[in-house]
Amino acid sequence: MKKLLTILLTILFISISTFVNSNEPIYYEVLYPESEEPAPAIIVLYTSGGLEKGTQRKAEDYVDEGFVVYMPDFFERHDIDKSNRFETWTTYREPIEKELSQIVEIMKQDKRINPNNIFALGHSNGGYWATYLAATNQVNAGASHYGVWQWYGSHNGYPANYFNDNSNPVLALHGENDKVQKYYRVETEWNMARNKGANLTTHTYSAGHKWDCGNCGRRDDSVTNDAFWKTINFFNEHKK
Repeated sequence: MKKLLTILLTILFISISTFVNSNEPIYYEVLYPESEEPAPAIIVLYTSGGLEKGTQRKAEDYVDEGFVVYMPDFFERHDIDKSNRFETWTTYREPIEKELSQIVEIMKQDKRINPNNIFALGHSNGGYWATYLAATNQVNAGASHYGVWQWYGSHNGYPANYFNDNSNPVLALHGENDKVQKYYRVETEWNMARNKGANLTTHTYSAGHKWDCGNCGRRDDSVTNDAFWKTINFFNEHKK
């Protein structure tokens, strides 16, 4: 009986280890433009709500401009929601790094993507990760819309620490009235990134957090439109 129990426990341990160390990619959705010719692509990363209502509608604007859009969701795998979102950048930081890097590699193998022209766009939580992908040279350039640059208990951490003087460009767009990612703290992180050699372009708006969110009553059409075109132009500038 003791031997049987040992065997069963061993099988259980192997099964759990296999699941935890699975090489299966995180869940993602893909949108393609009408042309089947290889196109530039964007990995779009969203707020702590994950692939919530309205996500695809925002992404479609970039598809209309000729980009393939990949939308990964690491929140479900790690059971992250708004209540424990800080664990994104502490407990789960390294696993998420690997998971998003894996998505970029999948994008490079997609026959409808030009592998030389892949970009990252992030909103809030996702802004942190778009910065990670660009600062570590995994995409041509990244754009952070009202992105996370610091969080509770850590004002001098990532994503500024991802940068060095060889990092790819990042466009950071932020609201001066942001009460979630307060501008004076964000500006400190931008300065730290620049001290590390970051190729960082910044622009501020007289706006708050989630300026493109219609469902939460914060949408500012003027800022949303300007941020969209600044991002499109920035990516087009860094195509190869």
